[in-house]
Amino acid sequence: MALWHDLQEDVLANAGGGGRASVLKALLISHSVKTIFRYRLSHALLHRGGIGRLLSKWLWLRNIRLAACHISPRAIIGPGLRLPHAVGIVIGEGVVIGEGATIYQHVTLGTSRSAGIPAYPTIGDDVRIYANVVIFGAITVGHRATVGAGLVVSRTIPDDAVCRNDRRVRVDVADA
Repeated sequence: MALWHDLQEDVLANAGGGGRASVLKALLISHSVKTIFRYRLSHALLHRGGIGRLLSKWLWLRNIRLAACHISPRAIIGPGLRLPHAVGIVIGEGVVIGEGATIYQHVTLGTSRSAGIPAYPTIGDDVRIYANVVIFGAITVGHRATVGAGLVVSRTIPDDAVCRNDRRVRVDVADA
């Protein structure tokens, strides 16, 4: 079952050392793993009839209340998600995130409207998004890209790019 595979990958990604003690610690006390678990279960329950939708919404609201994370159950997130500081994260309903992504605190992945149609970003595999980043619109963040802290991104970022904020508050894209 995909749910259990994804959860296993998420736990291993957040376990640090990967040994038995690290995995047990991640399962028992990791705020990030609990936040990801609630999202995964909410996502799995979304299309399971009326009771499933109700439980999905309840889990989504629990994530908002307990972690201040608004991660839509309609978002599609690959396995191995890391949330080192799972606080203030917003992931909209049409967002697609690849495998092995790392997202830090206060990141918003949201929509822009083009001709009244919502448009969401697509995040590639092994992407790192640092604190206080806003990514919106129908753009793609390429595989293995790094997005530096405090940026507002509204253009596509190529694979292996590093985006950072310089003193002129301008986004530079350079090959890693």
